[in-house]
Amino acid sequence: MFDKCPPETKGSIQIWSLLPPKQSESIEEEEDLAMGGENSGGMACELVLCIQGGNAMQIRWMPLGVWDEFDVGKMGEEEMEIPKLGIIAAVQLDGSVSFYPVPHPKFRVSEQSVVGQPVYLHLQKPLLRLTIPDANCTTFDWLSGSRLAVGLDTGHVVVWDVYDSLLHPSEPPLPVIYASVAMSCIRSLSVLRLPPTPQHLGSDAVYIVTGAYDGSTKIMDTRDPLVPISLDRQRLPIMSTAWSTYFPGPIVGDNQYTAQVVRIADRKGRSRGFVISGHRGVIWDIGTSDYHTMVTTASADGAVIMVNHIDGVLRSTGARTITLDRLYEIEYNGVMDTYRLSDDFLPEAQLLDVVQYGRGRGGGVGGGGNGGGEREGENKDHSKIGAWSPQVGIHRCTWNNAAGLGQAGWMASGGASGLGRVEWVQGIWRDGPHK
Repeated sequence: MFDKCPPETKGSIQIWSLLPPKQSESIEEEEDLAMGGENSGGMACELVLCIQGGNAMQIRWMPLGVWDEFDVGKMGEEEMEIPKLGIIAAVQLDGSVSFYPVPHPKFRVSEQSVVGQPVYLHLQKPLLRLTIPDANCTTFDWLSGSRLAVGLDTGHVVVWDVYDSLLHPSEPPLPVIYASVAMSCIRSLSVLRLPPTPQHLGSDAVYIVTGAYDGSTKIMDTRDPLVPISLDRQRLPIMSTAWSTYFPGPIVGDNQYTAQVVRIADRKGRSRGFVISGHRGVIWDIGTSDYHTMVTTASADGAVIMVNHIDGVLRSTGARTITLDRLYEIEYNGVMDTYRLSDDFLPEAQLLDVVQYGRGRGGGVGGGGNGGGEREGENKDHSKIGAWSPQVGIHRCTWNNAAGLGQAGWMASGGASGLGRVEWVQGIWRDGPHK
């Protein structure tokens, strides 16, 4: 923010593959599948892109169909062109948004390659680099297959169309939209991936929600970008925003460390919302899916929590509890310099006041007797503070939106500890009451 690193600064992007576990017919033959190699499943780093311009602070695959079809039987032929998996767009420390082709790692294996080690590929320059001379790019999201919206540290939002520039590389494209949204840096930006009207199903998305360091949350319509709609203003930066296709309003991480669905306006013209999740620290990222209603939140307290935001409708009708599914939690011991990861938690039902304020309705300390002591201990477990260790923060969480409904249960997350996890979230059908 406000400072660009030199263009020759080195960085890297890792491409990992997910190996499915081996199906075992006998229970006795089952083994631990965690990082057990290709036969038993796990994760493997296949390719490392060595780039210039600094580390990538945010990456997204280009949603347009830019992968190449290939024949495995022709692998190894000298005349065959190396197919690409797709194109990755990345916000880098030099203040740019760069586009890099990702070759298929199996076609890059040579005699010098080491078995079990990733392939390192040095890229001299990207396919396309988008920059603003007097600003840094901080965050972005795709409006369509070739149009992307980018937030700047000057409080502006820029929209580019990169289709022609990727097909015929020459000069970088000019911005389609350049509008002022906030008075400070744009920290988070999300796009509602829905057509504007039912009559225009093939049109691009038009609604963009932004969260800035000045505490403002605004919605911008690309059809009228000069008049953004203000939703809320708080005393802390808005670190995370998201859209869900199942709600007309965005999901925002507020200054009470909760994620709430903001209604655009009520009958009196005021923006209101209801809480769907809560943490004990700042919410860094919110993950939503195009195929289901589950929402994940990643926080500075080291926890990744999953909720069903359809259940949040009950909060608007007076329900006072929230059911949270804690996927995992990371703790750091500064004395021993060790990490502890805990998972396999049972779902927990918490009072809305505890989720929202870190305390019950009666305040921090209860009345006399044992009830007061129990309430005080409960409040310590759910107290909200901003002094969490930076090592435990979880900065990203995202659902798989690229392979249809059958693969929509994959969720990836990672944070400052360098640990990345991929979860398979599967629902359980429960028998309803007999009629």
